[in-house]
Amino acid sequence: MSMQNETAQTDRAGATPDTPEALGLAAILLRFLLAALILGVGIAIAAYWMSHRPKAKRRRPPAQARLVEVVVVRKDTHTVNVDAMGDVIPARRIQLTARVSGDVLTTAPTFVPGGQFASGETMLGIDPEDYELAIAQYEAELKRRQAELEQRSSDIEQRLVDIERAEIQMEQSQRQVELRETQVVRAQSAFKLEMGQQSVAKREYELLGQTIEDGDRELVLRKPQLESAQADHDAAAATKRVAMAETKASEAAKRAAEVNHQTALSAKKAGEASVAAAQAALDRARLDLKRTVVKSPFNAIVAERTVDVGSTTAPGSPVATIVGTDEYWVRVSLPVSELKWLQIPGITGSEGSPVRVHCRAAWGSGVTREGRIERFMTELEHQGRMAQLLVRVTDPLDLKRPADQRRPLVLGSYVRVKIEGAPLGDTVQVPRGAVRDGKQVWIMAEDNTLELRSIVVRWSGEEDVFVSEGLNNGDKLILSDIATPVQGMDLRTADMEPTTPSKRPPDGTKRGPSEAKKRAEG
Repeated sequence: MSMQNETAQTDRAGATPDTPEALGLAAILLRFLLAALILGVGIAIAAYWMSHRPKAKRRRPPAQARLVEVVVVRKDTHTVNVDAMGDVIPARRIQLTARVSGDVLTTAPTFVPGGQFASGETMLGIDPEDYELAIAQYEAELKRRQAELEQRSSDIEQRLVDIERAEIQMEQSQRQVELRETQVVRAQSAFKLEMGQQSVAKREYELLGQTIEDGDRELVLRKPQLESAQADHDAAAATKRVAMAETKASEAAKRAAEVNHQTALSAKKAGEASVAAAQAALDRARLDLKRTVVKSPFNAIVAERTVDVGSTTAPGSPVATIVGTDEYWVRVSLPVSELKWLQIPGITGSEGSPVRVHCRAAWGSGVTREGRIERFMTELEHQGRMAQLLVRVTDPLDLKRPADQRRPLVLGSYVRVKIEGAPLGDTVQVPRGAVRDGKQVWIMAEDNTLELRSIVVRWSGEEDVFVSEGLNNGDKLILSDIATPVQGMDLRTADMEPTTPSKRPPDGTKRGPSEAKKRAEG
């Protein structure tokens, strides 16, 4: 094997160019060089074109007017509408209590949570038997005391008769005293006269100087007549004293009759008080009987009941919690800055601003209930520091409408309200979305270009704003959004043809659809 390799190497080393082996090697080398040359030329050409490639000239696309939506604005008087939220609360909510004790015997079919009652309608009944018996007892007691009062009234009349009798007796006694006084005076005069006559007789007797018997002497000296006159005087004085005693007795009888009359009057007053007390007790018993029937004090709906048939009540024990259905309140929260636009009773006016209440979840869209501001709550919310108003909504359950058309307010629901505020004159109503950065609007100028204009907002709401400065009658307010607004950029509306620079007149002004048509016809 090694000998064969050595022989082959010797043969290759000794080969000449003219041998077939030498010619094959040259051909291979030539082909390799030719391929390398072609590759180098291609690379050179590619490098040339890469460094000297042609550049296409850029042409700006023709300017196209931006399509926008506009609205022509007018100045007018607009009413501020304040949007806010509120929760529905009862205007009247009370805990109804029993006034008497007893067992509940009956309840109305609607005496359940959600049941409705008209004012004065019976809700439940308490056992009345004890109160009926009490009425019978107090009626009997009243009759007894009325009879006593009648007896005392008769006593008063009798005492008045006694007083009249005593007065008559006293008058008669006084006349007797006067008569006896006259008799005493007469007897005294007769006694004095007789004494005078006795003195005359005594002087005459002494002048005669005669001696007569003692019996005749007494007759001559008129001693029997004097004694008779003295006796008459003493009798008259005695009858006078008797008459005076009778007068005093009559006066005493009159005073006693007057005292008895006063006593009878006091007894009558006591009897009248007793009758009044008995009547009051009877009235109280009748009132208690009336209170065994518990009625609704106003138009109401039952929020909660605490008794049922068989329950025992006591005075002051709760039987139900009811809510008035004549009106509900909506407690509205809104910024303090909005209060200046509203009419609030007792603060800025006698009648509150009208309010529209909307509960989309319950009524659907477009359905509202009417209300009116009732009161301003003097305390701000603790959380958001918002002002609070009470809005009154009458007939909150919509009971005046047919049942299938009712839109009731639900207590505790969260509703949206729109409050009609003060009118603002000489203002433009602008959709809130058309105001840019809070103080700017876009206007389509007369030459159909964009004008960026500053405005003064008088009032701002959720949907609209009222602009007092910066807009004039006839201005075309742009409602569409423009990604990159540039002052003076071309604009068009849907009823205009697209305007490009090639369609502009030679003077550079823009043409509208009518001008382009005239140019085409010319």
